[in-house]
Amino acid sequence: MSDIELTRELLMPYQGLDGCEGLCHVRVYEELGRLPVVIVGGLEDNPGTAIALVIETVAATVQRRLFADGRQFHLIEHYRDAINGLQTSRYALVRFGGRSVVGGAGVWDGAGVEGAFRDPRWEPIDDIEELLGCQVAVWWPGRYTSRAVAGHLLNAPNAPQLASQRAGLGEVA
Repeated sequence: MSDIELTRELLMPYQGLDGCEGLCHVRVYEELGRLPVVIVGGLEDNPGTAIALVIETVAATVQRRLFADGRQFHLIEHYRDAINGLQTSRYALVRFGGRSVVGGAGVWDGAGVEGAFRDPRWEPIDDIEELLGCQVAVWWPGRYTSRAVAGHLLNAPNAPQLASQRAGLGEVA
């Protein structure tokens, strides 16, 4: 059995295309001696750009807000997909390539892309719970919304701990 545990969970705003702010669900799993694993979830009521279209900016926002000390982390994107007309949860490990910027050109002609988070590649994950070695909460289709996640955060068994981690970040309205 793994000693990995959910240490942080929050709603996090990020900068989308054309200045449109998005909102995603962030879960951080940590285990002594290993890089943290961050799952960023695309909410069904996200008011902004889809995570996959600005994954570099989302990763940079996670780095700046949660790992300002420069610590590295593994990033996993959680999204919904329709298979045979049924909504299902999907997960993909996001790996970033090219660490340097040549001539300032980025994903959107140099706008909004920071640091080491360039040239993303997605690797599908078959079983997120097997990969992490712990249970991962899943919301029913139509219920993975900012309101549902905020309610979950406020009613979680470790809500005071999670609330203190959210302090000052403005994730939950």
